Amino acid sequence: MLKRYPNKKVSLDLSDSTFTSIGEMAFSDCTNLASITIPNSVKSIGAWIFQNCTSFTSVTIPSGVTSIGMQAFSGCTNLISVTFATGSDISRIYDYVFPEGSTGNGGESLKTAYNAASLKEGTYTREANGDTWSKQ
Repeated sequence: MLKRYPNKKVSLDLSDSTFTSIGEMAFSDCTNLASITIPNSVKSIGAWIFQNCTSFTSVTIPSGVTSIGMQAFSGCTNLISVTFATGSDISRIYDYVFPEGSTGNGGESLKTAYNAASLKEGTYTREANGDTWSKQ
């Protein structure tokens, strides 16, 4: 399990890693981190993991992920695109995971759109008003 990462890098490729979970707050407040490649081995994304990573604009969730913890991406004010890899079918998305509104506080509209989609995989984008997410 990856537990905590210092706020130094702008981009991080963990694709060759074999850990299966990323612990709570592992990347929280890493304001310089603009992109990350989450390894396919990851099954669980912890709570508050990327909270306040304000440089994030997009992220891809690997197909093996089965749960995303509470407020995992809250405060990611510039996050406007989330892609769920082919074969994605996350059984548990906790509350307030993805940013909404101008402050980027966690909201429920992406979770609602994901749960409503018959085919979960694909890209979901945040509308210009910042309050809603929709599948593309």
